[in-house]
Amino acid sequence: MTAKVIAAAIFILLGSPWAKQADEPAMPEPVQAAILTETTGPARNERYAGIEISDSEMTELAALIYLEARGEPFEGQQAVAEVVLNRVLSDEFPDTVHGVIYDTKYGVQFTPYRQVASTTPTDTQYDAVSGALYGDLILDEGVLYFSRGAYNSRLYATIGGHVFCYG
Repeated sequence: MTAKVIAAAIFILLGSPWAKQADEPAMPEPVQAAILTETTGPARNERYAGIEISDSEMTELAALIYLEARGEPFEGQQAVAEVVLNRVLSDEFPDTVHGVIYDTKYGVQFTPYRQVASTTPTDTQYDAVSGALYGDLILDEGVLYFSRGAYNSRLYATIGGHVFCYG
């Protein structure tokens, strides 16, 4: 091939290297938003925006979900996370995730709490915590209890094998 043929082929494939690329599309809005989210992280749900949660508390909460609800549907696992976070917001319970999990003021709140430190949760339980903090919420803020049977007559919902009740 001659130099003229190669240059013509490059021009056809790439366009003129000295021509202004006026028709180049701008970056689409959704891509810009995705880049912004990756840079700054997703926004917290308004309800839980004020709760500070350490990495160790994330692990404790995920472990509690594993122990309490690993056989439940994902929505039930997220609902368990929401109960703990709702308690953090309530004046009736400690104001940290760790404090709520290990609270015995009114007796043992979560039966397997002694096993939390030695439990390894799966990605599903971490996803349930993230769903509660950043996704669509399942429970009302006043839902503070769950068990295999109704804790009280103030039933909110039954999800899988758990009954969730208002405080």
